[in-house]
Amino acid sequence: MKSKIFEEKQVFKGTDLLIVSSLCLLLLTLGFWQNVSTNDWGQLPIQAIVAFLLVLAATGLWLRSLMRRTQSNVITGKFLICKISSWQKHKRKVNLKNIKRVSIIETSLSAQWGGGNLNYSDEEFWAINGRNGLAISTKDGQQIFIGSQKPHLMAKALKKAIKRRST
Repeated sequence: MKSKIFEEKQVFKGTDLLIVSSLCLLLLTLGFWQNVSTNDWGQLPIQAIVAFLLVLAATGLWLRSLMRRTQSNVITGKFLICKISSWQKHKRKVNLKNIKRVSIIETSLSAQWGGGNLNYSDEEFWAINGRNGLAISTKDGQQIFIGSQKPHLMAKALKKAIKRRST
């Protein structure tokens, strides 16, 4: 079994997004229901009913997928492994020998609302909760961002693992 130097599990914490989306869904439902109660079902075009049900189902599935999103970060003696799962599972493995530089990135919530949590075109982005984590530069020129709720602990463990690997 691989020795784990660091392990972290996260779940999606976009409570603000979930609340706003749920309120919009509730208002849409109330507006549709008010239209139904003032008219007869037979007077509503079938396209309006189908469109409402499709929007309701799509939004519900989207919210469900957000709430089921998880991220796992593991540092072993050889690799940094990041797994993100929701509908599909994605995995990124970075060999510790290939890491050139590690930087801690912490973005405040207010900065994230101003667009500070955006990722950049030349960067692989592996995070489910904003732009807090580690920016990693590899020896072959790749830029990778791995989200973490404990970026200082993760950086310390990663640097320790890299140092141990190089000796």
